[in-house]
Amino acid sequence: MIFFFAGISDRDLIHGLRSVKVPFTVTLIISMTFRGLSMFQQEYSIVREAMMTRGVEFKRASIPKRIKNFISIFIVLIVLMFKKTEDMAASIESRGIPLRSKNRTTYHYFPIKKKDYAILIGLFILLFFSIILSLFNKSFVFLFLELL
Repeated sequence: MIFFFAGISDRDLIHGLRSVKVPFTVTLIISMTFRGLSMFQQEYSIVREAMMTRGVEFKRASIPKRIKNFISIFIVLIVLMFKKTEDMAASIESRGIPLRSKNRTTYHYFPIKKKDYAILIGLFILLFFSIILSLFNKSFVFLFLELL
């Protein structure tokens, strides 16, 4: 999953979901979730660095003190996320994006090609073999090494 999310952009994910007829509202929620996660990670590092510049110890502190420090960080992050959510809601509303409309237009169109179907079938075969091998407590690496 890490390679999937590292190699795909928000736009690719949205177009992929819309091309398999996922409703626009669900697609928007999924997109906002992934965008929110990346913003959450960035804000976490900023808040943690700000606390460290004020002299808060994270590595050498006792466990109760660490828990208190992380609770302080998450309270700040929750407030920041509410502000960002409010900004996003205002921008969605100002752009006039209809959540219930079936006539949503898209700027980009990516038709599914034969190559995409081949990759999808290959991934399903890989998933099938992974499940079968996990039932026998094997892995692809060990199976490959046994074949050599």
